[in-house]
Amino acid sequence: MKADTGKGTAMENETRIPAELFTEWGEAFDKDKKAQAISNAIITNGLTPVFLSYKARCNVPNVFSIDTGMDEVTDQGESMRCWAFASLNITRTNIKRKLAIGEKNFELSQNYIYFYDQLEKSWDFLTFICNSAEKDLKDPMLYARLSHPIEDNGQWFRFENLAEKYGVVPKYVYPDTKYSFDTRVITRVLSSKLRYEAKALREAAAGKDKEALDQRKKEALEAIYGILCRFLGRPPERFTFEYRDTKGEFHRIEELTPLRFFKEYGYKEQDVMVIHHPSDTMPFGKTYVFEGFSKEERKGPQVLLNLDMEDIKKLVIRQLSSGDGVVFGSDVRRQNSRADGYMDSDLYDYETIFDTPFSMDKKDRILYKELAGTHIMTFTGVNLDKDGKPDRWKVQNSYGKQMGINGFYICMDNWFTDYVTSVTIHRSLLPEELSKLLDKEAVPISKRELY
Repeated sequence: MKADTGKGTAMENETRIPAELFTEWGEAFDKDKKAQAISNAIITNGLTPVFLSYKARCNVPNVFSIDTGMDEVTDQGESMRCWAFASLNITRTNIKRKLAIGEKNFELSQNYIYFYDQLEKSWDFLTFICNSAEKDLKDPMLYARLSHPIEDNGQWFRFENLAEKYGVVPKYVYPDTKYSFDTRVITRVLSSKLRYEAKALREAAAGKDKEALDQRKKEALEAIYGILCRFLGRPPERFTFEYRDTKGEFHRIEELTPLRFFKEYGYKEQDVMVIHHPSDTMPFGKTYVFEGFSKEERKGPQVLLNLDMEDIKKLVIRQLSSGDGVVFGSDVRRQNSRADGYMDSDLYDYETIFDTPFSMDKKDRILYKELAGTHIMTFTGVNLDKDGKPDRWKVQNSYGKQMGINGFYICMDNWFTDYVTSVTIHRSLLPEELSKLLDKEAVPISKRELY
């Protein structure tokens, strides 16, 4: 047997890290007293609590010149339903104002929206499987869908479409269950069932009998409906709404359907999803829509209007000044202290801590996947300085009162600029030239082109 000299071939040496470098780098690290001190601090106490900037938190009062005064925060638990929670915060405010509800923390059922979200996503998956039955299992799109058949994340426009189809209900009508707060088990069970049905549908499609295939798909969805009912309960079709108004007078509205409840009391006006996506391929001042939507669907809340950040801030201030909150998407993984309730681009100085450059502008961070819309919250206030410019924003989160400042966060204006990716704005607040853009045909884009 030939002895292993460790030298390897020329090709192998090109792909190996030279071992002597580790010794060189290690000796240099040991001599760097600053690096040693930082390492000890991080290892012993953790990165974020130790290096949270004291300066960034100084002189930041928790008061705002414009404040919508929205209700206390809600709690999405161990789920990715922030899009539903933030959107329902706006809807419950509309209902409270319309009916003059006196209850301070009136809340709508997030469980109800989640039920129909999972049902609709299951139907979409089953439809995709039927339409791609002739494709090989190694097809990239089919592979991706089978890898993740269903999730509970989403965008604001998903809530808008669900509410316009199924309506909303008060939380006491369809309360949370054990698995409302931790949806991971539901996701696993539904994923297993959907993969089983994918196999069955692909086998049924080989018979070329469309009617039989459609019937098999309906049976699959009925099974999904039953699974959801077992986890979440059967959604109500009608209910009686009883409440006291701000004067203490009692009211009863009988035989309400969820859809009527939303249309008559929760819906205010058409909103637009405005995004900030600096890109060479997606110019500002144009509308876009994901390729997955058919031409008939390329109107309405799923249309994305791409605008410059300064224009976006002006629109958000205008909506807050009217008394309405603003649902927004952002990347909360960056420069955010969940426990303390601060969002500031200068909260952690990573370049000093690690003695190496990190910084890219927003355009490059999007291009290189350093920035993504990971969470949806609600702007409920803003503070304008003596020149009328925003310096900080009030944010309502859905992590419960135990996080932040009783569930609210102070977002500095630099964080808004760097990490906010989208906002929802009343169409009536758009300047006429921007509103007209929504009547033009939107440009189809891949989700990979966004965040």
